[in-house]
Amino acid sequence: MKLGSGAGRVNKLFKVLLACGIAILVLPVVFYGGLLVYALLNVAEVQQRSADIASEQARLAKAGNGFGGEVGMDVVDSGYLSDKFFWLDNDHLLFKALTTKKIPDIPYPNMVWNLQTGVVKPLIPKLSVKRFHKGKLDYTRTIAGEFQDNGRQKWGSFQATLREHAEHWDIEDEQNFEDIYPAPSDRYELRWGPDGPRYKVKRDLHIEGDYPVHSAKYLLEWGWILRTPRKSIQAYNQSIPEMGLFAIDDEIYAQQEGKKIVPSVDIDRKVLAYIELAYVAFLDKYWLANRLHGRKSEPLYIGFLNPDGSFQRLKWPDNRSNYDGIPIPTRKGLLWSGLDPGLSEHTMYDSNTYLRVSDQREVKIMKGTSLRLAMTNNGCRVASHNIARIDKAVVTLKVFNVCQSTMDGKELKDVSY
Repeated sequence: MKLGSGAGRVNKLFKVLLACGIAILVLPVVFYGGLLVYALLNVAEVQQRSADIASEQARLAKAGNGFGGEVGMDVVDSGYLSDKFFWLDNDHLLFKALTTKKIPDIPYPNMVWNLQTGVVKPLIPKLSVKRFHKGKLDYTRTIAGEFQDNGRQKWGSFQATLREHAEHWDIEDEQNFEDIYPAPSDRYELRWGPDGPRYKVKRDLHIEGDYPVHSAKYLLEWGWILRTPRKSIQAYNQSIPEMGLFAIDDEIYAQQEGKKIVPSVDIDRKVLAYIELAYVAFLDKYWLANRLHGRKSEPLYIGFLNPDGSFQRLKWPDNRSNYDGIPIPTRKGLLWSGLDPGLSEHTMYDSNTYLRVSDQREVKIMKGTSLRLAMTNNGCRVASHNIARIDKAVVTLKVFNVCQSTMDGKELKDVSY
């Protein structure tokens, strides 16, 4: 009996150990299986959230005016990615088209878009367009048969008029830019900046007494420049050359002293270094705005520069903490892009483009941030580099026509600034 009882206990112990072993073997499978199920459910949830976001974005795109803006806001899309564009007149926009995955090959990247007809035609030949000013196109191109010491083709600067043909645009009456605007001396060479040409002393010919490095922005319509310090703490106290507005009689800037415009704009130098200019032709005034947007600790300057040199400063709304790029005054109100003020928390998707109309209401024009705003002389059309979805790099050249836009079926009223 005792032997049998012992055998029974051993058998029971063996069964317990066997059960424990099986449990130990099965436990990881159950654990990792559970993790797998959880992960699959989580992925499905993430995918569903992504689908919901995409569905909401699609709904917004179709809502209102078709670009996420309110009904009646007149927006057209070129379908091209572009970061350089110039108005030829109130109806024609010259732009440089950039290649994308959807448009991998563009034989002639410079295009002219007729906003009246919607027709886009290429500009032939290939040029590096610098600006369009007083009915002339300024550009650089390679010079046939001329080469640099390193074997590369030489580039030259030229000016010409534009001519439209049935299927394309072309240039005619080409002139060498430096024949039209000669350099002050052999010490200088022509360089192109963001807003126009400069004559600068060649690097190997600098001498003591040359002006220290600084910035200058053209006020082309008045023959002025705005001289500003460099964007650095060390340069904010720079006094030579004198900072401010100076008349240079339509000459190419070559660090000449110029004649000071009085009264001059009284703006802190730290702000002055970041000032942007835009000519408002229908008012014959320059619009000044600084890019220190969203920083409450910094002074915000926006307003009009008058032909007598006086500055008409405007107040930015208290309920607006920022703007992207600079705002611009259209015939029907102030246009800008920035974060939605109605949201307590913001994400990368919450920037929109707005218009403040005559009764101070803010109207949403389109979804996304609009940069490099360029306005026609009549103050009606504004071209912009519009970033509709920053996460998916959905960026195209769009044009907003404020004079063709309506609210409640009525034309917008002109704004008095």
